[in-house]
Amino acid sequence: MIRLLLILGFSLSLSGLGRAQSFDPQDPFRTVSFDLLNTMVEIAVSVSDAWVEIQARDGSTGELAPQLAELRRLDVSLKQELLACGDADRRAVHDTADRLLRMSFSRPDRMLQLSFLAQMLQAAYRTDLDIIQELGDLIDADYLRLTDFDGDGRLTSQDVLPGMLLDNIGQLLSRRGFFRSSLAIGKILEAKNALTRQWEEKFYPQAMFFLGDIDGLRAFAADHEIDLIDDWIITAALRAGAEDEAFEIQQRLDEINPDNLSRILFFETQGARIAHCGNMMQARRDGGWTNQQEQEAGMQPTWFGSWEMLLCGQYADARRAALKATWAHRQAACSANRTNVDLTNQYNAILAGVYQAAELRELGAREQSTELLDTVVEEVRQALFLDRFTGYSSLEIVIEDDIAIYMSRLHGPRAELSLVKGMLERGRDNLSVARTDFEEALRLSGVGSSEVIEVGMEQSEGLDIKWLLQLVAWIDEIEASQSQDG
Repeated sequence: MIRLLLILGFSLSLSGLGRAQSFDPQDPFRTVSFDLLNTMVEIAVSVSDAWVEIQARDGSTGELAPQLAELRRLDVSLKQELLACGDADRRAVHDTADRLLRMSFSRPDRMLQLSFLAQMLQAAYRTDLDIIQELGDLIDADYLRLTDFDGDGRLTSQDVLPGMLLDNIGQLLSRRGFFRSSLAIGKILEAKNALTRQWEEKFYPQAMFFLGDIDGLRAFAADHEIDLIDDWIITAALRAGAEDEAFEIQQRLDEINPDNLSRILFFETQGARIAHCGNMMQARRDGGWTNQQEQEAGMQPTWFGSWEMLLCGQYADARRAALKATWAHRQAACSANRTNVDLTNQYNAILAGVYQAAELRELGAREQSTELLDTVVEEVRQALFLDRFTGYSSLEIVIEDDIAIYMSRLHGPRAELSLVKGMLERGRDNLSVARTDFEEALRLSGVGSSEVIEVGMEQSEGLDIKWLLQLVAWIDEIEASQSQDG
């Protein structure tokens, strides 16, 4: 056993990152390392079977020379990939998988289970929910629940368990916004009574929250006696239309922290909201959030900083902060370093830009307003492109929470907002909702979808003529599509 492991020479512990690689539009979240890991484990399964058979007849490991050579080649490729395009989360996954592989080598049954987990990770990073479910049927619950890998009754710092790999996978998917995959895996683990503490308290309920399974979230929290994040519960109650329940939760939260974020939703006057925003921003500064310049440079948690500024109506500051955080992280960075913070900041910038454009239009700066809206629309297309790779996981909360609960409640409707929301809904194939949004944008601009819009007409209260024409064209496209489907 020792001799074979020395021949294999597996060692995925890496220090530091190598040179960054450019953004790959065909694989923006970079799956190369997961593909290599999956192939390695798959080959190792067959080597493990052969190794046990060789041991049983006192054979020679030389019989495995071709497979071992391929494993060494893959090992080198994986190390190079992680050096060139790795981060702490990826290295944690690969290091834990490598240690499990070492410990399982004389147990082909456990090697097979490890291969199922490697395939599940590969499928999760492609948001292939059908494959995740198929693998879930193959994974043994007893393997997932192992707490004593060697059966010696002792767990040392050198030991590793399948649950540790599950936690590594959950952390990776959570940070990058692969909530649909997290939800699918969480359902499998729950059904097998194999939820780790991290999956029970964080990854699984987080996925339910972000994807809008509010009833499931609340029932799960009650059954498992989990204290959810306060503003999650408030948002969940508001999504469910339980205003009184949300208000009661908010009052309890106010007693603990009067400067909490969600409190802004429950003020009835604009003046009270402005005062609360001042207190909230000051509390963040007093709490060590440093200054706005550092936040905007990406040196502090600008994700929440840009969101707070957006809620408080500081549209230009919120947009600038969100964009700086997005591009400071993305530019010249390997696409494997991409996280859902990038995309969340991009959506924050889009929403801030929507209201900033509306504000400029209402002030009479129509040309600047239209130019900004043009830019925001391109950012929407970019965000939809990236979100497609996660199964539109991040898009869910933007439509269901950010716009429906926060934007509309705090800042009211705008033609620009309806235009963007329609684009987002169309992006996830909700064509009827998209058409309603486009028609609302026309209505807020003072025209109806059935009216004739002349190219030379002046619009005193709504969007620029080119966007009015585009809205009508989009509505016509949806009507044509629905008539064909019907």
